[in-house]
Amino acid sequence: MSKKHACALIFIVALWASLAASCDDFLEKDISDKRVEVIAPVDSAELAPGRVSFLWREMDHATAYRVQVVSPNFQHATAVACDTLLNDTLSANNKLSLTLPAGSYQWSIQAENGGYRSLMEYLSFQVIAADDEEQ
Repeated sequence: MSKKHACALIFIVALWASLAASCDDFLEKDISDKRVEVIAPVDSAELAPGRVSFLWREMDHATAYRVQVVSPNFQHATAVACDTLLNDTLSANNKLSLTLPAGSYQWSIQAENGGYRSLMEYLSFQVIAADDEEQ
């Protein structure tokens, strides 16, 4: 094999290897115009104190979900109850559970993959103290 052919072969192999290594960039689906479908808690929900389950439907082509929970809302947050990125193996059944005291909360969820993020969904809910429920 001539030196010229060997250089051309090395170039082709190097080009193929770099394309194969960055193949995920080309194969990621654009989810930037999609919203995560929330199951619970829905907007304006009133919940009993204790364990709150955050549930959503799996989004095609998402590999992780960013979940944030603040009190009382994102504009005037005085406490952050949760700010986490759950990959599909950690978010078993697309669920996250937190123990929350009585108060007003807002939560957001956003799907992600290697190249894109979905639209962020914002929902508000209240955890009502037991004595408030009786009144």
